[in-house]
Amino acid sequence: MSSLFNEDHRKLQDRFDSRRLADRLEQTTVFAQVRGRNKRFIESRDMFFLATVDGNGRPTVSYKGGLLQGRCTILNVAVKPSRPTGSGRQQC
Repeated sequence: MSSLFNEDHRKLQDRFDSRRLADRLEQTTVFAQVRGRNKRFIESRDMFFLATVDGNGRPTVSYKGGLLQGRCTILNVAVKPSRPTGSGRQQC
């Protein structure tokens, strides 16, 4: 069972013979935790965009960052900017 694609996505992937590609993309781009080189990369930036989707499939993308490079810190599995910006309603 895919955590990224629903039944409608799968039907289109089967129709256009792209299910194997979609499965590979999911395997290589969806992570339960941010670690390793992804963690080091985010922490070396002065900003990033955090994209999430709620339980109803509604996406949100928000800018997170500060004025100086290296101001973003990964804590456990959450991405947390050192200087929060925006409405503060997004959970990091």
